[in-house]
Amino acid sequence: MTGNMLLQYGVFMLIVTIAVKPLGGYMAKVFEGQPTVFDGFLRPLERLLYRITGINPEKEMGWKEYASSFVLFGLCGTLLLYAILRLQWLLPWFYPAYQNTPLARIILENEDAEALFCYKHGVKSVFEARRKASACLTIARHSV
Repeated sequence: MTGNMLLQYGVFMLIVTIAVKPLGGYMAKVFEGQPTVFDGFLRPLERLLYRITGINPEKEMGWKEYASSFVLFGLCGTLLLYAILRLQWLLPWFYPAYQNTPLARIILENEDAEALFCYKHGVKSVFEARRKASACLTIARHSV
């Protein structure tokens, strides 16, 4: 470990240690149902969310309902993250030169990927797509 890494770790641990008392007190109040500083603007949002999802905050969940909610939430989150990763090249801020993935190599070796790259980046010819893909590979190699 370098000195900079140790310093960053130490600062992080200091921030976490300092934040334990106020955040723990806030969480205790929330879980006990006591009023908190943020109730003024979070309570209406919470009620709206409960109304939209059909949750009764006064009713406790049984273990079967809790388990199914837990699994469903994990599944939906995993599918959402997977979709974001698989479709990130469609996002407007995607810039392949900063990607350390084998995208450029696939483009160089696969005609369908070349066509898709040309369409996505407004490239007129396959030769220009290959030139851009080679540049992506070069940048990716030097950034590692």
